[in-house]
Amino acid sequence: MAAKRSLTSEKVLEEYDIISSHETLERSPTEHKELFQGTSHPESEETAMSCKIGTEIVDQDEIIDAISVYKKYKENSREELGSMKGYSKVLKPPSVNCPEKIVICLDISAEMESTLFSSRAGNKFTSLELAKRSIKMFVMHKSQMNPDHEFALIGCHSGAVLLQKMTKRVKNLFNSLEDCEMSSQSTEPLSMTDVFETINENVALPEPVDDVQAFPPPFIVRLLLVYGRSHSVPEALHSQAQKDLESSPYFFTDVLYIHEAPSEDNCCEEVFKALCELDHREMAYIFDVTRYTPILNCAAKLLAHPLQRPRQNDASYKI
Repeated sequence: MAAKRSLTSEKVLEEYDIISSHETLERSPTEHKELFQGTSHPESEETAMSCKIGTEIVDQDEIIDAISVYKKYKENSREELGSMKGYSKVLKPPSVNCPEKIVICLDISAEMESTLFSSRAGNKFTSLELAKRSIKMFVMHKSQMNPDHEFALIGCHSGAVLLQKMTKRVKNLFNSLEDCEMSSQSTEPLSMTDVFETINENVALPEPVDDVQAFPPPFIVRLLLVYGRSHSVPEALHSQAQKDLESSPYFFTDVLYIHEAPSEDNCCEEVFKALCELDHREMAYIFDVTRYTPILNCAAKLLAHPLQRPRQNDASYKI
């Protein structure tokens, strides 16, 4: 059987519904493609009346049934994701380079030691080694950009454990990074609820001002998830803890996903789709990488301040 197609962040972000303040929940039901084959999404009953199946025009009763099914699907979609739609209404503060409190969540599952990557020189590195190298590069440069940036470290296995509380001391973070130990061979999926609850318990967000768009915050909080599993999809992506954090205009989420080449023996595409669900305001940067050099390149792209960078689909790195 043919291998699965490779992943691209831009393609997945376009194919899957990332809730935006400029979009509505108008998703076409895959299971009803036969009824709407060869036509665009019906925006009204008049448009739906011209729907065809193949080359034959369906009768009026079938069209009415199709309209009913489509409307019911949209209602169910809104009911299912209604609470998440509120995230899109969060206003964006001014584009200023205010201090960041960055919570780095490092995947310390056993799979991080089993996946190997080769450099151009032929050296072999595990996902964990590359993740640590990327984190060190990111933290060092962010600290040089603004010494007021702070960093915390959380270790992720099936749950989340705070390994280093928020600090401006880069050496303290690096020491905690080197001392973190891999978890057992447990194959339990990562609970994102534990991740967001750990952040909630240890990092306080600024209180929003009356006019969020006019006044810059004293700082923002950013979650940087470094995930490295090709065979385990994270769970609980819509928890109350996540909603509490994302209801703040001062909270942001980024993801660096380091994984094997997609194949029928793993679930990399399913994992990436799930990670994309962490972005409900189209403000996150989510990268998936399968080679040595792009891992470091993507870590460099994450250096941009969340309040000053464009949407990921609009970002250009060419000079």
